[in-house]
Amino acid sequence: MSQLPDRPAAEVPPPPVKSWAEMRDADELIDAQYADRPRLRPVLDAVLAALPALGAVTVQARKTLVSLVGPRRTFGVVQATTKNRVDLGLRLDNEKPGGRLLVARDIGAANLRIPLTGPGDLDEEALGWLRRAYDANAAPPPPRRAARRPAAVLGPLTVVIEGHDLPGLTCRPEPGGAGHRNVHVALSGKSKDRTALVVPDRPGLAIEPVPGDAESARWEVPVTCAGTPTATTSPGRSSAAPATTAASAWPGAMYPATERCGCSAGPSSGSWTWIPR
Repeated sequence: MSQLPDRPAAEVPPPPVKSWAEMRDADELIDAQYADRPRLRPVLDAVLAALPALGAVTVQARKTLVSLVGPRRTFGVVQATTKNRVDLGLRLDNEKPGGRLLVARDIGAANLRIPLTGPGDLDEEALGWLRRAYDANAAPPPPRRAARRPAAVLGPLTVVIEGHDLPGLTCRPEPGGAGHRNVHVALSGKSKDRTALVVPDRPGLAIEPVPGDAESARWEVPVTCAGTPTATTSPGRSSAAPATTAASAWPGAMYPATERCGCSAGPSSGSWTWIPR
């Protein structure tokens, strides 16, 4: 049988010491596995003899197989699958079947296997795969993948709103109905330090009104980001974005409330821009 090259001793805790009853039960389970196929027992013995060169390994006997457990989890399985073959099952999550590596089915935690018919089949290639399985399952798990969306950056932002294709200075809500003149486009909200018009029978103010026949309209609204830019609120409140920043149109304040435009005309196109301050 080929010998593994010497490896530096790893500083790992020794496997737990089994009681005499546990060792007797394990021997009985293994003896039962090879009772009707004694010529295959040397294959298992060859695998067990190779384990000390890998590092700390705990051998756990089951009813139909023997599990090889490393410092973190099971990395290999030895099973007398038929009367003429022992399967060396390996847990190699990142490997695909090919060559001597075959698909493992119902062999404990193994996803691949190497068929062995005698101790000589446990050559350098097979021992190399056994060593790779041990190393792959002894290493700590990889770190969790970072969240797809980065965490929200809290702080002040300036929302820039631009409107185009304004409705014009006149508006007629219904065919044949009363028309309105001097229509302006503005933001709806509350403000103490910005130019605004009072709109009768409506909450809030028409902030920074722009004549409806202007080529475009532009507003800058300061907000404080307290989460991802999905929540909404009025300008000046503490949240991610203003809710009532959609522009609406009213006649000039010189007209009576009964002549207030009811069509809620506004820019037909526009854009939002988020600018951190």
